Amino acid sequence: MARTKYVYDWDNVPVIIDLPYASVLLGSSVDCLKRLSRNGVLPAFKHGGEWRVTKDDLRTYIEENKVKK
Repeated sequence: MARTKYVYDWDNVPVIIDLPYASVLLGSSVDCLKRLSRNGVLPAFKHGGEWRVTKDDLRTYIEENKVKK
């Protein structure tokens, strides 16, 4: 199995990413992100049968779900 090299610097993250990549960035499981996408919590879309999310939507999701003091 080939290893995928992920970029962690936001400036170099692709504009559209798949859920496995998003799961690495968020430290969450792909299944959890699929569930959030299906329920409309994570603003993702399907392309070719696979879930995708834009970098801007992922950053917005992160900001909106930060724990507030």
